[in-house]
Amino acid sequence: MKTLCPNCEKETECEFTAELYECKECGEDFAKYIVARKLPDEKSKEDETFAQLKVEQYLRQQIETLQFANEGLRNELSKLKGILLKQGEFFCWASQAYAKNVNDLIYAIMAATTYDTEGEARDGKCASKTHL
Repeated sequence: MKTLCPNCEKETECEFTAELYECKECGEDFAKYIVARKLPDEKSKEDETFAQLKVEQYLRQQIETLQFANEGLRNELSKLKGILLKQGEFFCWASQAYAKNVNDLIYAIMAATTYDTEGEARDGKCASKTHL
């Protein structure tokens, strides 16, 4: 019966002896359940493929991690932009309120120091008889 001999790695006439086969070419015996040896090229290709799969799996995990971190950073940026916008609105309101108060104060000072007559201007409003 022809079968592949794992020792000489050739398809040769082999003789079935109980659980063993005996190769008529090299004389070695082997059990049928022994897996045939792989050629070095096949093994290195399998190792390379396995390594490639591991690298791809690692890169996918890294991409997922970075995408998750990116999403978190984008959410944080959005919140910070909202806070900055609110602060800008507050500063705009505060500057407008300050400008109005300064303007009101200037008009009040002008009203207090502007005299209706030359006599009031000479004596000052506080020195006039109506204020004594």
